[in-house]
Amino acid sequence: VMPEAEEVDVEINENDIRIDVMRASGNGGQCVNT
Repeated sequence: VMPEAEEVDVEINENDIRIDVMRASGNGGQCVNT
């Protein structure tokens, strides 16, 4: 279970980062980024 969780963690981590950036830029942060 540990090795499986690690593999899934990496996949979820990438998605988490993408959602985090989208959430921070979704509230109008994208305009500030540009």
